[in-house]
Amino acid sequence: PALVDVRDVADAHVKAITAGKNGQRYICSSENVHLKDFCKYIRNLGYTKENGYTTPAMDGTGWFFSAAIRLASYTMGGVGTFTRLQLGNPVLFDTSKIKAELGIDFMPWEDTVKDTLNDLVSSGHLKAVSA
Repeated sequence: PALVDVRDVADAHVKAITAGKNGQRYICSSENVHLKDFCKYIRNLGYTKENGYTTPAMDGTGWFFSAAIRLASYTMGGVGTFTRLQLGNPVLFDTSKIKAELGIDFMPWEDTVKDTLNDLVSSGHLKAVSA
């Protein structure tokens, strides 16, 4: 998936209003992260089966996953058409414009995920990883 920190989005909105060119649009995306890398990172933070957490075991690649998604997409109407077109084709975003014109420097996705998990723990929506 393509990730962006909500704090970067807020910063981009303020900068677009105060310094952006009138009538322009900006793509706000930090980077694309493969599901297997995302899950591996979460597990490395301690959110593992041994600690009582479940992360996806399948990484969404391979012929079986592709075939299953392709078949399921025929039950989704217009979304299914989009899904079939995107299957196996990563969506890449060019953020050079927002970086050059607004000076946005996106947070690393790892920081976003870690901060999100910490916030979920502090608000009681997720139990803390046992040390």
